[in-house]
Amino acid sequence: METGPRGSGRVEAIDLESYVRDVVVGEISVGPRDGALAEDVYAAQAIIARTYALAVRGRHAADGFDLCSTTHCQVYARDQWRRSRWAAQVDAAVARTRGQYLASGGRPIEAVFHAHCGGHTSTAAEVWRSAGASYLRGVPDPYCVREQAGDWSSRLDLETLRTALNRRPRTEVGGRLDGIQVLRRDGGGRVVELALSGDRSPVVTAEDFRLAVIGAAGASRMRSARLDIAREGPDLVFTGRGSGHGVGLCQIGLIGRIRAGHSVAQTLAAYYAGVDLVQMGGT
Repeated sequence: METGPRGSGRVEAIDLESYVRDVVVGEISVGPRDGALAEDVYAAQAIIARTYALAVRGRHAADGFDLCSTTHCQVYARDQWRRSRWAAQVDAAVARTRGQYLASGGRPIEAVFHAHCGGHTSTAAEVWRSAGASYLRGVPDPYCVREQAGDWSSRLDLETLRTALNRRPRTEVGGRLDGIQVLRRDGGGRVVELALSGDRSPVVTAEDFRLAVIGAAGASRMRSARLDIAREGPDLVFTGRGSGHGVGLCQIGLIGRIRAGHSVAQTLAAYYAGVDLVQMGGT
């Protein structure tokens, strides 16, 4: 497998298991008092990381490598696992799960994940207006909010929002932004569709809206689409819960489930419906 930072011009050839060992540290952290959970948490993330890499390998084939080292693919830096306080647990977790991945119909699944679902994950088709795999459907997740409430709030003036929205063709409103209206939520309460009012008045997905805002103002200003919107003078106030797109595995929920005594296999099955945990080279 070959990986490299987007646009860096540097490509590294690494074996899959070494890649997974460094990715798990880049993608999830375990608190300093949770050493008893660390190996299982990293084992679950290792299976996800391995699965995702197999599913999207060649994503950057046109650039001359398989995967980039940023959040566009998975966060990777050589030997970053050695700098972790849980280096021994990471090493053990990757060795224990060596070659294991999640499959549907005999193929690695697109094992997407996010930080905090806010109490309910969402169906891929709702969030991304795609056909959506059957295993990426919304499920309630009490373990997530039990572990961490995940509440947040943000205030943005209309001009800042207008500038942010105009940076992406799908959310472009032109020279004026008058307001934003929630049109539809999914079964878990996450906003999936918004109407923007301005010189242009497009109907957009909440995920496109969120990506436009965080691309211009930073991730802390719009942590998730599980939100409410209120107008206060020239500003819009957003209050919400959770962090990330909300599809697939919830990492805070993963930690909560492991804390509650769930096995790694039980935890993964809770987020990816009807998939198989298989072994590379196995039957």
